[in-house]
Amino acid sequence: GFRTVRLQTDGGAASPGDSTGSGNTSMVLVVNGQRVLVRGSSLVPLDTFNGRTSAAATLRMLRSVRDANMNTLRVWGGGTYLPPLFYDLCDELGIMLMHDFMLTWYPNRSEEHT
Repeated sequence: GFRTVRLQTDGGAASPGDSTGSGNTSMVLVVNGQRVLVRGSSLVPLDTFNGRTSAAATLRMLRSVRDANMNTLRVWGGGTYLPPLFYDLCDELGIMLMHDFMLTWYPNRSEEHT
């Protein structure tokens, strides 16, 4: 399991904070001290109606993610809350998740909120 996770943004330096890196501006995910190549996709709701997606369909979709050599899914914040089974299956299959916050943005132009 995960013990430490960090996003390394120091341009490929040999150690964190070392400014003698390669000069590139890449980002590297480091899990438990090991660099991880993140390969994945964005996940949008499996169906437009909540409750219409089965456990079997969810498992089939997640197996296809794994079989396509992906190890990460971004869960879109404009969708719906996923059932615990989804997270359990991702854990079983070794799929990491980057989860957007479930927030909406609608500009409120009323004087009382400025």
